[in-house]
Amino acid sequence: MAYNISDEIDVIISCAGRTTFDYRYDSALNVNALGPGRLLSFGKGCKKLKLFLHISTAYVTGNKEGKILETPLCIGENITSHLNIETEMKLASEAVRKFYGREEIKKLKELGMERAQHYGWENTYTFTKAMGECNSQPKRRSACSDYKA
Repeated sequence: MAYNISDEIDVIISCAGRTTFDYRYDSALNVNALGPGRLLSFGKGCKKLKLFLHISTAYVTGNKEGKILETPLCIGENITSHLNIETEMKLASEAVRKFYGREEIKKLKELGMERAQHYGWENTYTFTKAMGECNSQPKRRSACSDYKA
């Protein structure tokens, strides 16, 4: 289906996300951290694409206070270089296998909150949205010849 519509699309507005602050970590990673990059990859194949508009959230800055400039989030620049999205995905996958059953949802919610707070975010939502910004940054530059951060 995506292939069929890619010939006709000229505008993509990306504003999706799991907005529950304590959602299960595996699902929040899948939607918020990986979703924007997936949509950008799809957009690269749209022959008539004129505009790709990505709307995120003001909460991606973490626990910072005061005036915060709107700059692209990049791991190793304005986010700790210790953060690795693939590692976080692996942790979440391992937790799904380990906690399968009654405790799975509760444990995955706890894991998301723990990981977020470890890296300086209030909750799973803001943390995974920030990862989505980082993950899609390189794809933005290659998808649009007139890219401006």
